Amino acid sequence: MVAAAAAAVAATKVAFNESHGFTAKIVIATTRWKERDTMPEFAGLENSSRLPWWPYLVIALSCCVLIWLLKTPGIFLSIILFIAIYYMIDHRPNRAEIDSLRSSVILSVEDIEDIEEQYNRFAHGSDASSIADRTLKRPELLNTFSTVPEIESFHYLLSNSDRFIQRVRLHLNKSLNTSQLEKLLDITDQRASQLQQAWTDARQAARRHTEN
Repeated sequence: MVAAAAAAVAATKVAFNESHGFTAKIVIATTRWKERDTMPEFAGLENSSRLPWWPYLVIALSCCVLIWLLKTPGIFLSIILFIAIYYMIDHRPNRAEIDSLRSSVILSVEDIEDIEEQYNRFAHGSDASSIADRTLKRPELLNTFSTVPEIESFHYLLSNSDRFIQRVRLHLNKSLNTSQLEKLLDITDQRASQLQQAWTDARQAARRHTEN
């Protein structure tokens, strides 16, 4: 009787520890993803087109020298100089260039969405090919807590894709200049390339995992 009670207590402890351990894994994995999900690539995007302060100082000093040397004519020359430089600083590039860059950013976003669609088809598709792929060939690819490095990396990128796209679209809704759009395009191109490579690597790793 005592032995049976002891065995029951031991079994309960094991079950509790296993359950607690699984919960801990989820918490650790979630925390790790949150810590990594800072999207530092967007840092400084708003300030990417700002000119350094020293040109303004040089302009101001030049205007002061003109006024000091030439008096009234210096005032008129300073006004002309100020207008000319203001025009150069505020001059906006060809609208076609802006539209082209925005279109390129959108295409990169669509590349990311296409990979999301490929995974959703793999995970939820009702066609025979998708079912066979996720049940027989690559079941590990469905495991969002997989310890296979390639699969873990893919799910990390995939889990942040929607928020990444929202950030990109939020920036696109603003009035961005050429340098800002070029940086945004570089960011989206890199993310699309990373996700595409991660998807390819994860599929290969999942297939190897099944075969082994």
